[in-house]
Amino acid sequence: MLEVVYLDTAQPSLNWFVQYYENVFPEGAKNALKHFDAMEQLLSSRPLAGRRIVGTRFRMMPIPRTPFSVIYCITDAYVEVARIHDNRAANHPDFA
Repeated sequence: MLEVVYLDTAQPSLNWFVQYYENVFPEGAKNALKHFDAMEQLLSSRPLAGRRIVGTRFRMMPIPRTPFSVIYCITDAYVEVARIHDNRAANHPDFA
């Protein structure tokens, strides 16, 4: 199992995830956090489970029953989360 770490680049989008469930859809917060934890466990145990983003070193894994996905890459020791993507956003995130 690999440790899941959140890079500094993930902080703004992680904050939005939390704000969304605190302010916009508080009724869904409990289940969203449960699905977030399950996604994190899956990333740790099966890091290749996410779909590869063509032309990049990143992968994308949806957080079930939420409008969010996790953008991450895999190193020898870690699963590095670069961003929590809001799938409703008009523009697809730029992956370098």
